[in-house]
Amino acid sequence: AEYGGYSVTCPADNQYSLLSVFAESQDDNILFYRVKNNLQLIETRFTKSLDLQAHIAKLTQHRSIPLFLSDVTSDLFHRQTVVGGELEYTCEFGGYSKTH
Repeated sequence: AEYGGYSVTCPADNQYSLLSVFAESQDDNILFYRVKNNLQLIETRFTKSLDLQAHIAKLTQHRSIPLFLSDVTSDLFHRQTVVGGELEYTCEFGGYSKTH
């Protein structure tokens, strides 16, 4: 399923994988693990590659996953537009898809 520019899958029980439409590869996913009523960020190669200190502060201080994902989305978007030039995106019902 796609929500807010992220493809969401459940690779294991209580685990959620989010892949941004701006991800450079299928391995650039964000993993959360659900413990009771809380979601915990799982460190991945991708999350290690991001400058997450400011982003993680939003998770700990504001307890806001949407705010965290918004920052990550903005970073990924700027990486692609600065490094890769212009990108074309078409809007589809329920999300975005690359048309490059």
